[in-house]
Amino acid sequence: MSLAKVNQIGRVRKPGKCGKCGLEINKGDPAVRFSVGFRGFTQTRCTKPECYPKPSERESSLVADVYAAQEGVDLSTAGNLEDLTQARDDMVTATQEVAGQYEDSEMYDRNEDLQERAETLNSAAETLEQWEPEDEEPDEGDEEAHTAWLEAARESLQAAIDEMELP
Repeated sequence: MSLAKVNQIGRVRKPGKCGKCGLEINKGDPAVRFSVGFRGFTQTRCTKPECYPKPSERESSLVADVYAAQEGVDLSTAGNLEDLTQARDDMVTATQEVAGQYEDSEMYDRNEDLQERAETLNSAAETLEQWEPEDEEPDEGDEEAHTAWLEAARESLQAAIDEMELP
């Protein structure tokens, strides 16, 4: 329903292990803690950047799949407009699938929250589906112009994906 709050622990009182990498967390070491969902168990992780919980790990609703899709987008391998369009379309499809799961729920017709979530997700998918690069793709012959265009298009698409309005 919403992202779990991550608490920064300056010094833990009880030793344990990082829930992601398995590193020992000793008494007095810094750590982060979070609890997903209503009455979810508290998870403890070390302070390494790669162990910090991602939004998809902190969300308890179906929207976690959209966060996971956002995290999985890798535009660095996109070499042309077709690759960028495919990445955009994959993100749109993932978002629409989650909206469809809400719409398929037995409670959808009676629950305004589900309707609002599905509407927000469909709206975000439609907005992203309209994304186009700001400039036209230059000819392949002009390598420098194409590289500059590709980098600007990657940044533009990444911003559009990151700025999707999610419930």
